[in-house]
Amino acid sequence: MSKASQRSGSLSVQNARRYAARVGTAVLMSAAVVTLAACSPSLKLEGHEVDSKAPWLQQIDDQWRNDLGRGTASTGEKSGCWLARDDSGEFDRVAFCGPVRHLEKPDAGVWDAYSFDATVSDNKSLSVENIGLKEMGAKFPDNRKAYRPSGGDLPKNADELAAPKAPPLPSGYVKRLSSENTIELKDRAAPKNGKIIGPNLELTVTDVGRVDTVGGESQGMMGPADGEELRAIVLTVKSDGTSSTSSSTINTTPVFSIQTPKGRKTIDLTDETFGGRALPDGPITILAGVPKGQDAQLVVGIAGVDQTVSLRTGDRTSTVAAGYYRSSTTVALNKQFLTTQITNGNFGVRHGVTFAKADIVPFIPTSGWAKPGKSWLQLSCTNVDMDKTADYRYNDPVIDPAKSITFTDDKGAKIPYTGKDLPCAIQDEYMTDQTLTLEIPDSAKSIRVNYAPTGTFSANKYGQKQPKTQFDFLGTSEVNPKKGSFAFKPLVFTIAIPQ
Repeated sequence: MSKASQRSGSLSVQNARRYAARVGTAVLMSAAVVTLAACSPSLKLEGHEVDSKAPWLQQIDDQWRNDLGRGTASTGEKSGCWLARDDSGEFDRVAFCGPVRHLEKPDAGVWDAYSFDATVSDNKSLSVENIGLKEMGAKFPDNRKAYRPSGGDLPKNADELAAPKAPPLPSGYVKRLSSENTIELKDRAAPKNGKIIGPNLELTVTDVGRVDTVGGESQGMMGPADGEELRAIVLTVKSDGTSSTSSSTINTTPVFSIQTPKGRKTIDLTDETFGGRALPDGPITILAGVPKGQDAQLVVGIAGVDQTVSLRTGDRTSTVAAGYYRSSTTVALNKQFLTTQITNGNFGVRHGVTFAKADIVPFIPTSGWAKPGKSWLQLSCTNVDMDKTADYRYNDPVIDPAKSITFTDDKGAKIPYTGKDLPCAIQDEYMTDQTLTLEIPDSAKSIRVNYAPTGTFSANKYGQKQPKTQFDFLGTSEVNPKKGSFAFKPLVFTIAIPQ
């Protein structure tokens, strides 16, 4: 090989080496660009590429942190705002800020979703406005990758973030909740026997449960006092609104209160109306702070008698006013004492009556509550026909109530009737119905009635022997007999007392 050829070959080798070096450098540079691209993922909004440094995300972060100061929340480490992008880098106009646990939604997700309006410019920069909370306690979307300029994945175990503790309410807190109060009822239970019945009132418990926090307070969301739990009771009340303080009746306006181990607090369940105040038609929620593991009672007091239901079970816990809780408080009778006339010489008396029904109740407006362990039995009489014969020479007959009607319970014990008259034998053209009232034992299963009006009669001055006068044409001759007694044949029937 000539020297020229050797020089030419040497140059070719050098050129080849220089080319190879340039190619290698290009390959390395290309690899560096790929690596850099992998570290800085692309971002796209509706197909438009956006600067991946995304400085505008800090605006959303600032807004979120400012909003946190308005409520009660706890945040985890490395908290901030992330975008949720797909594999192509596309993201929605929603950022996810957190992890955060709100007192208002302690069991929800740990992200606050913030929506925003965004505009992409020609130089790929993006401007945002109208930043606002879209959802509190959201979950980060599945199958999406989290991104923020400072890098880093979502914090691990973010869902384990504990909720903040609510500021405590005063001990023994009691309140009827209004629309501004928000609660979430936990350990909800429906009572088996959650009804209270009283004069002109029926209260029904629909739900009871536990409450962690209550809103609408001056300090925002608040929780129970130390050592207490918040018990809630939800109820409806039906009332005809009648009550009286006149001399003939007893005031039946109900008084509501909550009895806890720490005392009793009266609570007003009425609402303002055009005519004053009245019990509402819809559900009523009452909240009470109760020592943990203990019970409290809703107390309904009417005319001096208290009935109660448990705030833990919702069931009635009182045993008074038992007569209201029978299968029925009215027994249809339709027992007829057929109209009969008794004649004794010049004297005659006629009587007939129908015993329409019997009501068994613990309270009547004119007498109040029956004694403990007893109920009132009210026997209704209709079609009363009671009159002496047309002979004006006799006084009206006098009925002896104690002899005219007797009552015996299913055990054979006599129940005394202490009335001063016998309403079922009193004729009154202005009152077609009459009522006879007596107390019977709550334990009675039946009452046997023996009705046989018994009484006496006597002649008045026109039936007595008198000196003859010029007025003898009036017929003022004496009658026979001048006095005596009478007794109708008895009507016996049994009243089966509902249990």
